[in-house]
Amino acid sequence: MGWWRVVVAGAMVAGAWVAVVAAEPEREGQTYRSRGGGYSVQLPGPPQESSRKVRTRLGTLPLHVATYATAAGEAYLAGYAELPSGSDAETVLNGVAEGLIREGPQLSQQKILFGMEQWPGREITWRKGSWQMRCRVVVREQRLYVVMVVGEEAFVSGPAAKQFIESLTLER
Repeated sequence: MGWWRVVVAGAMVAGAWVAVVAAEPEREGQTYRSRGGGYSVQLPGPPQESSRKVRTRLGTLPLHVATYATAAGEAYLAGYAELPSGSDAETVLNGVAEGLIREGPQLSQQKILFGMEQWPGREITWRKGSWQMRCRVVVREQRLYVVMVVGEEAFVSGPAAKQFIESLTLER
């Protein structure tokens, strides 16, 4: 199994199941700041945090994920993985996109330049069964950042999901 597929699919599957089991009632949005990840996002409530090591073609890498699920089963995921020294951003991003194609039909993919520093990234939407997923993936130096929403199409294409995806801020 490819590393990129493990990072994104693993975050989605492991994080989403934890979040669905631990779903909390809807609340007003709040800022979540990753303790070690150097990013923040707006979430409807406090997330469940998890860390694990994932085996990849590039070696064993730490993956850190924060997940929040609504009572309806929709999931918000944000996380990061440390990349090996010398990792090429375009190679990493292409690998993520290729891994997602294996997970389900890709509906759209767009290259982006993220933030004032113009970090390379991708916005990808794809489907797996009756669920749709949308993510923003950004490479900043030796770190891969992922924000993702999972749910029915109305949620994934709706304003709450858009606000969450766009709330990703990389701290200095």
